[in-house]
Amino acid sequence: MWRSSFVELKRSNFFVHKGKSSEIEFMTQLTPETEVLEEDGEKAPKITIKTGNDVIFLQVESQELQLQWVQALRTCTFRSKDISMDDFNIISVIGRGFYGKVMLVENKYTKEICAMKTIHKARLIKEKKVHTVIAERNILVKVNHPFIVNIKYAFQNETKLYIGMEYVPGGELFHMMQIVENLPMKAIRIYVAEVGLALEYIHSLGIVYRDLKPENILITAEGHIKLTDFGLAKVLPEDEGEDTTKTFCGTNEYLPPEMIKREYYGAMIDWWALGILTYELIYGDTPFVHKSKHKMYEKICNEEPHFPDNEDPNVVDFITKLLKKDPKKRAKLKDLKNHPFFNGLKFEDVLALKVKPPFRPRIGSDRSVKNFDSEFTKEACIDSTAAIVETNGAFTGFSYIAGDQ
Repeated sequence: MWRSSFVELKRSNFFVHKGKSSEIEFMTQLTPETEVLEEDGEKAPKITIKTGNDVIFLQVESQELQLQWVQALRTCTFRSKDISMDDFNIISVIGRGFYGKVMLVENKYTKEICAMKTIHKARLIKEKKVHTVIAERNILVKVNHPFIVNIKYAFQNETKLYIGMEYVPGGELFHMMQIVENLPMKAIRIYVAEVGLALEYIHSLGIVYRDLKPENILITAEGHIKLTDFGLAKVLPEDEGEDTTKTFCGTNEYLPPEMIKREYYGAMIDWWALGILTYELIYGDTPFVHKSKHKMYEKICNEEPHFPDNEDPNVVDFITKLLKKDPKKRAKLKDLKNHPFFNGLKFEDVLALKVKPPFRPRIGSDRSVKNFDSEFTKEACIDSTAAIVETNGAFTGFSYIAGDQ
């Protein structure tokens, strides 16, 4: 039986009152073990909070209000300490995007090096993308895999959010593809295997990546890969089947047919993207490229990829299995681990980092930025000021320090 209540969230404590001016009727503390679930509901959006032995059901007036509460509740499930950019020396700018930039920084006290992603709150709120950075932070805290970047810090000030990640000095795979002409198949096999294992892992956690491309794959000092930028990743609802979202997002050349057709999709879109990546690594371009976006979408939905004459049939078969238009017929990594394309590669050895990639990036020191675009590295090393904006608690509980849980 539903009844009207007044609820409030203070730090990690959730309070329930009969009315706004009433005494506290119920209180529970949110912890790292707390689950916050969302569902549409027959009459109104619902939220379920599972913490300890308590289960709380909430019904809210709108999906927008549901989103705000879910974000606030989930971000309060992590403990935090005070930390700020005053604790870091800025070494160089190494990247830039619409919402902010990425800087190489050094912790003044521990001397630890990390890549600090800065995000303008005002731009996030204006574009209604607050949920993306909250999701990225929560996913990075959750994952632990040799082929995914590790999060070190997350904190904020009045105007910006900061996510500190391990520094991967080899730069983007995209950069390597530009300077190394005709990557050998041995290297491509290892890259595809490592990316595939990273995708397989996040899928096991109920996460779909949605933005696989060479720019989001970093190369370590030893030549292995690390997936980065989880801004478009999504945690799929449990117990609702695989195809549960319709959001149109990603990079045009990597979009699968089901997304272009605005159909429901799930984790299978990442295997399509792995097929596109494999093709691009081998041939230097994506298979359905066209100067017209509309024509490219038509090719993605209706045409088969073109291969050079006399191409190795194992390469053709491998890519074709990943680029099936029907996601139900599309292969996953588990279907392909024994495929001749991998030439007997042992995936347990790949996962254990025992398979050494043939290329190791040239790195002078742990502070070297030589593998990043000089367009960024020549920028002034400052943490710029940004406009103050009313956030209404949208970023509560964002802070995080690795090992402090």
